[in-house]
Amino acid sequence: SMGEDAFRKNAEEYLEIFGLAAWKDELIGSYSMGMKQRLLLSAAFMRNPRVIILDEPHNGLDPKGVRLLKDILFRLKNDGTLIILSTHIIAIAEQICDKIAIMNRGSVVVQGTNEDLKNYAKSSDKDLEDIFLRLTSDYEVSGGR
Repeated sequence: SMGEDAFRKNAEEYLEIFGLAAWKDELIGSYSMGMKQRLLLSAAFMRNPRVIILDEPHNGLDPKGVRLLKDILFRLKNDGTLIILSTHIIAIAEQICDKIAIMNRGSVVVQGTNEDLKNYAKSSDKDLEDIFLRLTSDYEVSGGR
């Protein structure tokens, strides 16, 4: 368990990382949507969890915030943290996740590594988005989008 001093140090560090240190004494009601999301992410990370579950964590974040989130997730992953991520942004899953489960209408269609999904879809597509569309709909993958 983390002591109070270590917790405070981590809290300050994540508020700084997410650009909220200057706002730490403000009421949360005055925060923008993106600031609230960064605060929630800071709170989730500050106790150095071994397992973290994130549902659409990039919602409300600007491109800089999304990049920062990805960098933190890579660091946590490399430190051995198990990250369970729910996202509709397939590129984020593709970049961060070692294993992916594709769901359609509440059921898992397929799960595995990127390579497993390509094999299952009998697809040479390099793009996980095309594989997702191939596995979850009658969508015809073409050169244009």
